[in-house]
Formats: sequence, C-alpha cells, structure tokens
Amino acid sequence: MLESLKNHFLKNRWLYSLLFCGLILRLTFIWWGAYIYYPNPFYFGDSLSYTQAFLNLWHKGIYSFDLTNPDAYFGRLPAYPLFYGLHYIIFGEKYVYLALAHSQAIIEILAISSLFFTLKRISTINAAYIGTFLYVFYPFTIIWITPVFTESIATSLTIIFFYLIYNLKRNNWYPVYLSVFIALCFYTREYLGILIVSAGIGYIIFSKDFKEFLKWTLVSSLVFGSLYSLWPIRNYITTGRVIWIKTVTSGYNTFNLDMINSRQWLYAWTDSANYVLEYMYDKNNIVEKGKPIYLPSDVAPTQKDENRIYDIMNQSMQCGSSFRLWQKQPPLPTNKDCTKEVARLYDSLFYTYKSNNPVKYYISVPSKNLYKSFFKTSISDSKYSSSKSNDNLSKNLSVKTKNIIIELLFNYRTFLILVGFTTLFILSIKQKNTLPISFFILFMYFFITSVIRQVEMRYLLQADTLLLLFSAIGFDYCLNLIQKKSKNKLN
Repeated sequence: MLESLKNHFLKNRWLYSLLFCGLILRLTFIWWGAYIYYPNPFYFGDSLSYTQAFLNLWHKGIYSFDLTNPDAYFGRLPAYPLFYGLHYIIFGEKYVYLALAHSQAIIEILAISSLFFTLKRISTINAAYIGTFLYVFYPFTIIWITPVFTESIATSLTIIFFYLIYNLKRNNWYPVYLSVFIALCFYTREYLGILIVSAGIGYIIFSKDFKEFLKWTLVSSLVFGSLYSLWPIRNYITTGRVIWIKTVTSGYNTFNLDMINSRQWLYAWTDSANYVLEYMYDKNNIVEKGKPIYLPSDVAPTQKDENRIYDIMNQSMQCGSSFRLWQKQPPLPTNKDCTKEVARLYDSLFYTYKSNNPVKYYISVPSKNLYKSFFKTSISDSKYSSSKSNDNLSKNLSVKTKNIIIELLFNYRTFLILVGFTTLFILSIKQKNTLPISFFILFMYFFITSVIRQVEMRYLLQADTLLLLFSAIGFDYCLNLIQKKSKNKLN
C-alpha cells in the first residue's frame, strides 16, 4: 500500500507541487497580503448581511439580516450565511473570520484540482498543467479568499460543478448529483441557478439516446425544482408573502426604490453610472450642467428636459431615503420623505428613454459595458470611488507603484480573457463537449453587461476563472505549433 501511495505521488508530483504552491500563496495572503490590500481583510460592505442573517437566526430564531426591514427576510439566500455560521459555532466570535478564510482557501485548492481534471478530460495533460498554473497564481481569485463575501466560494463551487459534469459516472444518479450541487450553487449565489442549463446542454451531449436525455432532464428538473421550492415555501410560511427569490431592494435601506430606479435609468444610457451616483452621495454637491456629467441630447432633447432631470436628481439627493443614508444624513419624517415620488419620476425617465432610443439601450450601452469588461485597467471607474482596498493600497504603496501594479494586473487579465474567448469560439465549433462551459461564460458576460449593467470584476469572477481553462488550451495549442515548426526546421 505504501509503495502504491508513493507511486501515486511520484506520478502526480507536478500537480501536487502546484497545489502546494497554491495553498502556501493563499495562506500568505491570509496572514500578510490581505492586511496590505484591505483595511479590514475579513469584514466590510456586504459582509454584514451574511453574518447578521445567521446571527439573528442563531440568537433570535429569525432568518433576516435586518429585523427592522421586512424585505431583509429574503435578502440573502441561506447557504453562505450558514457556512459562516458553522465556523461561528465551531471557532467562536474571535476566530470565525480567520477560520472562514482558511476554509475558503482549502476549497479553492479543491477547485484548482477540479480544473486540472476537467482540462485533462476535455483536452491534454499539458493543457491541464498550464490551466492549473494559471489558476494557482491568478490574483483576482486570491484577493477574495479573506472577505466574508460569496465571491470565493461561488467561484470554487462553479469550477467543481463543471468537474462533476465531465467526471461523474453517467448512471441513473448522474442528474441527481448534478441537480443537488446546482441547488447548493443557487443557494450560495442565486444567478448560479443558470448552471441547470449547462447541465441540460451536458445531457444533450453525453446521453446515449433521446430516452436517456429525457430521463436525465426530468429527474434534474424534479430534484432541482424540489430543492429550489423550499425557499419560496419558507418565505410564504414565515411572512405570508410569495417571494420567488428576493424583493427588488433585497432588504437594504441604502437601496430603496429611489436608488434602484435612479440606477436603472442611469444604466440605460451611460456606462459611467457609478461616477454620477458617487457624486450624488455627497450632500454638499449640486447636480447641474456638467456636474457630474453633461446630459447627452438623446437623454435630454430640450433645455426644459435637462432642467427637469437635474431637478429630479437634486430632489432625490435632498429627500430620497437611500441617498440620505449614503450621505450619512438622518431619515426624514414620512411627510417629508420623497422616496416613492422620485422613484416614480426615475421610472418614467427610464421607460421614456428606452422607448425613444432602443438601439442605444439594447446595443450601444451593452457594447460599452462589454468593452469595459474586457479592457478595464483600474479598480474604480470614478475619482469619487469608495473602494476600501484602493484606499489601503494608497497608504501602503506609492501612488506610482500602485498604479503600475494595478495596470499590469488588469492588462494580464485582459490578455488571458482575449486568449480564452478566442479559444472558446474555436472549440465551440470543433469540440462540442466544451459547450456547457462556453454557455455559462457567455451567459454571465451577457447578463452582467446587458441586464445588470453594473460592470464589476467580482461579478464576472466565475466566468473569468473558467476562461483560464480555455486560455490553457489555447496556450497548449500554440506551444505544440511552435514545437512542430521547430522539428520541421531541424528536419
């Protein structure tokens, strides 16, 4: 037995060496690098909603991250808060964040090994090693190891899911295992429910005949549907409301309808919405011509339209509940609060623009967002950015050094994405078994750039990490081509 174990490690020594490097790198980030990158390596922003959802359940028996807001009862799907809660119960309040970071690092190592075996299944052993190397040293996943956010775990689960598609034994339990895992992904990050479609594409490719495809599809629909239905059933039983996933505001007081509708209108016509909103978060600012931006003629055809829009924006800053919270101002009495009114006005602006400018709405802005998602070269889109990590980098590094590092990293990401997408489109035609992964990547880029329209790199993290797989295949092909040309010259 010892001899066979020794042979196994010798045979896979390069893989284990890469995984060991990946673990050491992530532990180094947890214990040292994260303190340079983040003011608080573990807890900021959305972390509160995950931790508080569990703490309220644990201490008060109510699953909600804000007991004063009825919509917060549905604001966070339960997988990640319970994952945090498991660490809270075992390690206590003092060590929960450190323990959670180590767990996320270990799960990411499992994901890296999953990527290796997925690549080995659909491509060559050399491509598998290249992909593993890229993932081990990929900085954009490493930085999400420490925060109490779903970015790291969601990315790892997505990679592991595609490993299961390609490596599970294809018997009667195949669709059951996949559907249970998809439900876990969904309850971690709701848009990962789209993996059910990737599974369906896999069923088309891997089933022996139509009968088996139909059986797998029906079983998968039944299992996933049953597990998903637990959430709306829970919502109805506990609150009497039919909520399929979550409400529009998700229970955040800082994202009430005044904020939601203003963002929807801004994202309809500009890819610089964050710049505008962050300007409006300062109570001392006044929206006027050129401040923060000039309104294009398709948004404000006349001077009257322009003045009306500025009035609405200034009104929302003064008495919209979300804007006042962002400005750190106290809430207004109900009779002075204008949240519903400005939400209605922004809604009117949105639908007017959308109906009058369908080409710009459906093509122009998504195209700009897509370009930004490929060629982004900075942490923030705005000089008004509230990026905590960016601020902390500025304290620990000179401005010039910080900018050089950030630009190099984002250029590296762009290079990998371009190679990955080129290989993806080629393989989608020549190698059909890559279609489940290709679909997910293309969906995520479409969803973020055309539907959500808020291009943040963390929203694309699962797709970008999967693109490493295609980048590896592309690099392997190029290396083989170079080797063949070298041999031909020698001959």
